[in-house]
Amino acid sequence: MLFFVLVALVALRSGAGARELLESAANLGGYFANLPRLLSPLSELHAFYLFWWFAWSIMIGQLVARFTGGLQSWPLACGWLGYGSVWGSG
Repeated sequence: MLFFVLVALVALRSGAGARELLESAANLGGYFANLPRLLSPLSELHAFYLFWWFAWSIMIGQLVARFTGGLQSWPLACGWLGYGSVWGSG
């Protein structure tokens, strides 16, 4: 239910009319047609990006842990998702 509420909020805040939203929804077919290519993009750029995140994830985790002051991971993740989904789009 929360997903549909968030979709409605994004649709209202986008400023697009019903026609534009329907045209965007029609374009989803192209996304799903190319989904196998998006799931396994085996290229040198993808490998570099993936390994870069593996290398820096420990330092990013330490930085986040210092700023949250010992907060457990589940309320932190819920806060990030909630803030980013509801208030972070504007």
